[in-house]
Amino acid sequence: MTSVEDLRDRPLFVGLGDKEIRMIIEVGKEFELPAGKVVVIEGDMGDCLYVILSGEVEVLRKTGEKIGHLEGKLTMLTADEGDFFGEMAILDFQPRVATVRTLVPARFLVLTREALFGIWKENAEARVVLLSNMVRILSRRFRRILEEGSHTV
Repeated sequence: MTSVEDLRDRPLFVGLGDKEIRMIIEVGKEFELPAGKVVVIEGDMGDCLYVILSGEVEVLRKTGEKIGHLEGKLTMLTADEGDFFGEMAILDFQPRVATVRTLVPARFLVLTREALFGIWKENAEARVVLLSNMVRILSRRFRRILEEGSHTV
């Protein structure tokens, strides 16, 4: 079971108080997947954000190339404990732009759009902190991808 201490120092939640973190834990759902399992699929509609509690994932994009009957994929980045993904589907209501697959056994906290928007509606400070953290982290990811190409973030 996720605790306040488990989330307090994660980049997405920095600046939130214990009360706000408890709200997030209450509306979130935890689950685990073994290595090699797909969490989300590029092109699918999504309505949730995933916080990696433990483990590591790779973020893959289709390349458009075919190798035999298989479609080629490019690893855009890897993410591990403390990172999150799925935020784009929460924010822009568009299909997922990448497939995410576990590299090792992983545990996640899933936050649906409805749950997050409920917290944001109820608590303006939590909304500002979470959105500011998301924007800062996304900006850093984008900058790193531009500077380094497709590597670990």
